[in-house]
Amino acid sequence: MNKIILILASAILLAPVAYGLIIVNIFPSMEARGQFGDMFGAINALFSGLAFLGVVYAILLQKKELSLQREELIMTRAELRRAAEAQEASEEALSRQAASLRITAKLNGLNSVCNIKVLSCS
Repeated sequence: MNKIILILASAILLAPVAYGLIIVNIFPSMEARGQFGDMFGAINALFSGLAFLGVVYAILLQKKELSLQREELIMTRAELRRAAEAQEASEEALSRQAASLRITAKLNGLNSVCNIKVLSCS
């Protein structure tokens, strides 16, 4: 990829130099060079217009991409909110389960004490 960019950049930089050298050799007088250059005024305007359209198109694409990123950010926030709510609900359920286990342990302990007393009385 870098080689292609380097080749294109070199071609873009060398093209005007080669163009200038060719024009100087083909048209020795300044008048003839000026007339030759004036022939391409319309093409210059066309390429300028196309470049402007390319900039406008790039701006529109960027606008669309930014709106998609905003939507994605909104969805991500909603998902994070749901995950936080689910985690809080899970924490609450675990707290209730721990409380139930404490009560169960106390009841088992009391049951064991009662069984020991019943066995020792008989």
